Amino acid sequence: MAHIFRTITLAIALAASSGVVVGSDLLPADATQSRVHPSGALNIEPQGPIGTPVVETASDIETLTDAESALVDWAKDRFAQAGLELPELTVRFDPSRQLCGNNDGLYQHTANAERVVTICAPEIDTFAAQLQRRRTLLHEFGHAWDFANMSDEDHDELGRILGADAWNDHDDVWEDRGVERFAETFVFALLDQPRRQLKVDVECSDLVSAFSIATGAGPVGPGLPPCVA
Repeated sequence: MAHIFRTITLAIALAASSGVVVGSDLLPADATQSRVHPSGALNIEPQGPIGTPVVETASDIETLTDAESALVDWAKDRFAQAGLELPELTVRFDPSRQLCGNNDGLYQHTANAERVVTICAPEIDTFAAQLQRRRTLLHEFGHAWDFANMSDEDHDELGRILGADAWNDHDDVWEDRGVERFAETFVFALLDQPRRQLKVDVECSDLVSAFSIATGAGPVGPGLPPCVA
């Protein structure tokens, strides 16, 4: 049976990026890179546990639901309010969670500079579930912005600020990787809720410093964290 997911491509000015990065949540940099299907969507499905190669599979593609379209528009607007441009990327929603290896989200950046964000956090009509989908999309969009704009030297500096020993060392646990800590700064800075619970243990002032140094912007209200003047 063909796997069904929903996809949209955001045609926003494509920024230059170097190297092959498969980020977050997470497939390794040496994973088999996926290819763009003639339909325009990336057809990839993790085989087994996260960390194993991905292969192209047959998939049926549907348009986004109204709720998914509204979520993407919301996230784009939060970036715009901070003066940040997202690179061109494809956003997919997979309620089965197969494309995310049973995680809430996944960012992939292939050798052909194709950027793909997949959201698998369930669409449930509760405040907690909707908040999780928002924070997941900001986190994955943060990865896309990072790999379109930051250099290795930038990563070294940001890693020091965020207290990470390495940027994307898969021997480190998820929350200790610099790449994940930096993606969480976008949740911290752009989420429109007063309580911005994060998945990493980093001081508020360091999150502000890393985000501001990288983007030239500050956190966006309403509901700014207490450490933001």
